[in-house]
Amino acid sequence: GEWNVFADTDHLAASPLTKLAFGAMERIVVPLSLDQGDFSRLFHDPTGNALFTDVLMPMAQNPEISSARVSKFIFTKVLPKANTEITTHAGIKSPFTPPVLAQQEMANLADSLRNVSKDNTLMQSTLYDFTANSEVDDGARLQMFCRKYCTAFKLVADGPANVSKTSGVPLCTMESNEAKLGKDTLDALKAEVNFAVLQILGEDYQDSFQGFQTPTADPTSGPTPTPTFGSAA
Repeated sequence: GEWNVFADTDHLAASPLTKLAFGAMERIVVPLSLDQGDFSRLFHDPTGNALFTDVLMPMAQNPEISSARVSKFIFTKVLPKANTEITTHAGIKSPFTPPVLAQQEMANLADSLRNVSKDNTLMQSTLYDFTANSEVDDGARLQMFCRKYCTAFKLVADGPANVSKTSGVPLCTMESNEAKLGKDTLDALKAEVNFAVLQILGEDYQDSFQGFQTPTADPTSGPTPTPTFGSAA
């Protein structure tokens, strides 16, 4: 069957191995905390590792280099208010409900990203399938940007977060006895990961996830398919 290969890179965006991954892949997923300092480091880094200004923009300017484009920003380590899937007022689709203040901070950071790219063609060239949507007002443009480029992943305790790594078993095939977690905890974690995978892979892969369920879905609606991943480091 078809494989999707993921290359896991570290924070040193300008390292040769990271650039090699960017040159080999089609899309980039950027984890982003709600810390304004993390956001600033995407554009200003004294070590020369700013993802956009030091790496992706120069790569986009070089016609001899093939470079991946950013297709998703995932707001990570977000505290959940409820395990209910929502789309925030800004248009960010999330498998859980973040607190109101977290939703606002996500919206602020997404709007900052949109504003940076609004009139900057070089920044636009680093985003996957970017569309300016100049014919609509700012509020509508923000929602379009968020629906296309943003999602969220909740803060997960160290035990469940590391269970796949410590056991050597892929999360998507893991049973609760292997994970030493309760079935409800493991199923909720799988649903979170499946949601993130679907957001990353996009509409082209919807057919592979027809039975996908969030933690609050009707359990009689059908089984949750388990995706197959390739990986590259």
